Amino acid sequence: MVSTATHSIWYVYGIVPEETPASSAPAGIDDAGVAIERHAGVGALVSMLDESAYAPEAVEANSGDVAWLSPRAVAHDRVLTWASDHGAVVPLPMFSLFTGGDAVHRMMSDRSRQLVSTLERVGRGREYALRVYRIDAELLAATASLSPRLAEMASTAAAASPGQRYLLERKLDGERKTEMRAVTQRLVEEIVDELSPLAVLAARSPIPKAADTDVAARGTMVLNAEALQAALEDANEADGPVFKIAVDPRITPIGKFLRRTSLDELPQLINVLRGEMSLVGPRPLPLRDVGRFTCGSDLRRFSVRPGITCLWQISGRSSLSFVDWVRLDLQYIDSWSLALDFSILVRTLPAVVRGDGAH
Repeated sequence: MVSTATHSIWYVYGIVPEETPASSAPAGIDDAGVAIERHAGVGALVSMLDESAYAPEAVEANSGDVAWLSPRAVAHDRVLTWASDHGAVVPLPMFSLFTGGDAVHRMMSDRSRQLVSTLERVGRGREYALRVYRIDAELLAATASLSPRLAEMASTAAAASPGQRYLLERKLDGERKTEMRAVTQRLVEEIVDELSPLAVLAARSPIPKAADTDVAARGTMVLNAEALQAALEDANEADGPVFKIAVDPRITPIGKFLRRTSLDELPQLINVLRGEMSLVGPRPLPLRDVGRFTCGSDLRRFSVRPGITCLWQISGRSSLSFVDWVRLDLQYIDSWSLALDFSILVRTLPAVVRGDGAH
């Protein structure tokens, strides 16, 4: 419990799990100590500040003063960075000020269920989030070498005064993200240019006869594959609502080759070019599978544009359970970043070459 003091105001940096230790917390705003106020199943990262210096009119008057704002922004970020390194954290905006402990407790009680739920979600995705955060930082730092303009901005920021440096670095971060988007676009265009001929070949594959029937086939399966599926339901080897058989009699000889090498995925590049799919995103599913979803929260995987590859594809594909499949899709959605997409694209090719889980 934070000790109350006369003429003090409570500054809240963010919300953390109740069990988070505060012993190693860094100094906060104005070098004030940082404590964790525990209430209603969560903890609030707080500092006690001088009420006269942080009254609403004083904050409003100083908000345009870069020299006043910059060190406080740095301290605010320093506390949240420390918290994220020790577990899940829900950041609050700068200058989230409360008149006392009772006001903080009311806020925590009123939003307890929402805060606990959010912390659980952040906690489940923390391993991915931390990895992505660090990869993002490395990629953003590396983009300066791609542009003389960015290099000049970085040099100017390094030589500026502390107040100007903060604003220049914020502007530089925005420019780096714009440059990273351009790099992503170039990567997509190079992949499409390189693989488009193969996509056309896969889409125009010859029409052999099915192994066990006289029915003509196109692509990877016989033409009456959907009609045959009803007779194969009892042989389904997948758990959950999806349908998969390791040795599917409906797959044509050329289909086995296309699936083993993942060349059957290449025509989907046309869907990417049309804007119907992304290179990276949860896999689209047949209507037959979607209609059999029983858990409403699993449907959140359809809240983003589907993609050709995702965490599931690089983690074992068909060898994973349906529960793990959906879990990976939701982790991707909750932890999305350009760096994560880069990482998945880079790791997809080795997974395809190895044929991990390819049925």
